[in-house]
Amino acid sequence: MCILDLGTGSGANLRYLAPRLGPVQRWRLVDNDAALLADLPRALRNWAQANRCSVEACDARLSIQSSSFSAILDLDHRDLATGFDQLTLGDVDLITASALLDLVSHAWIEHLVQHCRRASCAVLFALSYDGGTAWEPELAMDEQVRRLLNQHQGSDKGFGPAAGPQAVPHAAKCLQDAGFQVLQGRSDWLLNAADGALQAALATDWAQAAAAVDPRKSARITEWLQQRLKLIQRRNSVLNVGHIDLFGMPRVG
Repeated sequence: MCILDLGTGSGANLRYLAPRLGPVQRWRLVDNDAALLADLPRALRNWAQANRCSVEACDARLSIQSSSFSAILDLDHRDLATGFDQLTLGDVDLITASALLDLVSHAWIEHLVQHCRRASCAVLFALSYDGGTAWEPELAMDEQVRRLLNQHQGSDKGFGPAAGPQAVPHAAKCLQDAGFQVLQGRSDWLLNAADGALQAALATDWAQAAAAVDPRKSARITEWLQQRLKLIQRRNSVLNVGHIDLFGMPRVG
């Protein structure tokens, strides 16, 4: 099986899927961040050690060996906003991406789906934000911050105006129109008291994004953030962030 992973980052898709995709695999790991790609061998060795695998590196290629599968990994430093068309999809069976789909534009999604249709390859987009956030306990400004955040999600992330929370519905329709069988599943983040650092980071980032969209509400947003951080510090906060996984398979016949 040949897998093309877009926006590889730290290799999360590979680590999760490789033990599940059969005995012989070849991966092409694409990212625009050269530092992340350079760190990938270290990250994979740590994972391999915990999962009784071995990882060997040679230039821009890695290999993984385990009792249940083997994989050859090619690292590809590439800007997906401008360089996607130069990728060869002829031998690709599956395209994967995690936390990417909501950052790209509607047009980029349409372009990708047409490439997938011509190559007859399946797609798996994991962890796409769907626009839903729910805090417990609730605060009066929660909904306004969520709405402003979702407006900010539509800003240009390097691919043109981002699809944001509409990414999965748009991609699903494009895939269906292209003749794919489409499956969707929830993959929400549920963050409890033990995830306080991540809750605090998200709240801070969201407050900055909301204030950038509507500076007139900056004072109220700052007050909201201070209240949120106090709840988090007291370990009295739970956060659900809505995400969806999307799988598309070309129909046979």
